[in-house]
Amino acid sequence: MLTFTGTLSTKWGVMISGAKALVVDDEPFLADTLVLILNRAGFQASAAYSGIEAVEVAENLEPNLIISDIFMPYLSGIEAMIVIRGFLPACKILLFSGHTSATTGKCPRTWL
Repeated sequence: MLTFTGTLSTKWGVMISGAKALVVDDEPFLADTLVLILNRAGFQASAAYSGIEAVEVAENLEPNLIISDIFMPYLSGIEAMIVIRGFLPACKILLFSGHTSATTGKCPRTWL
């Protein structure tokens, strides 16, 4: 797990000090980059590199926000978020994917 902390006053004068974010992706470079961006925005951001690790980290970290890839081996982002939602019902969750259909370039409805 990679963790960074920090605070920043936005151009609107809003402080995001103390808000905890968890980034979940099986591609460490992507997860770590997003952690750095969120840290610069004032979040206390951490990364997990699998759905299984996300559940473990979320239990300890209790994040306010989780940003997760959908397609990961063993435990998908959707499956991990269902588990996490059970013990963190107020946590905001954003799911994303870089996968598209090779023929249309769009996400097939069967993936949703």
